[in-house]
Amino acid sequence: MRAIAIIGLIIVFLLLALIGGCVNHFGWSQRGNELTGQVKKLHHYTPLICPDYDTVDVSLGIMQNGTGSMSTHDMTLYVPDQTLYRQLDDFRKSGAPANITYDVARLRWCVDEEMVTAVGAPH
Repeated sequence: MRAIAIIGLIIVFLLLALIGGCVNHFGWSQRGNELTGQVKKLHHYTPLICPDYDTVDVSLGIMQNGTGSMSTHDMTLYVPDQTLYRQLDDFRKSGAPANITYDVARLRWCVDEEMVTAVGAPH
């Protein structure tokens, strides 16, 4: 009886690994999207099952000299590497608007579907 339970557990883990591998290969629903906003927060997550990852919280309403638009429409995006993370942190510290290019995945297992691909100053 115990051997059957162990075999069942192994099968469940193999199925989860298979699903996780397939989920990362479903492709993109959108590529090359752009937004301009102020970087509010950077988060570092350490989930129990998935690998560690970083996200950025961007306010789409831009404040100038403490006055201006207050947005309830914020976006949270997955930051895939440390170079982009440092660039976003520089924009957060300065309070300057950032132009962020991002792609949207069809389906993600552990992180947000929106992934940052480039960061720069607005045109």
